[in-house]
Amino acid sequence: MSDGVRAMNAALGTNYRLSRVREWEAGKRQASPDAMQYMLVIVLEDALRDAGLNKKEISEVIRKCKLPRKNIEPS
Repeated sequence: MSDGVRAMNAALGTNYRLSRVREWEAGKRQASPDAMQYMLVIVLEDALRDAGLNKKEISEVIRKCKLPRKNIEPS
């Protein structure tokens, strides 16, 4: 999980700690919209790949699902 937090921090320019992510999991705090979207994209990519979609199809579904955010570009 630490590798995932490091990857998220690098992608978002944040400095979240594993303890903060644990607080999100426990419902003690809410993740930022950017962090939630980042994590959702990872889960969607995996689930859609398992469902048999190809990379182009996955990108299109995710593009359609993402909230409009200025600092997060579609895949």
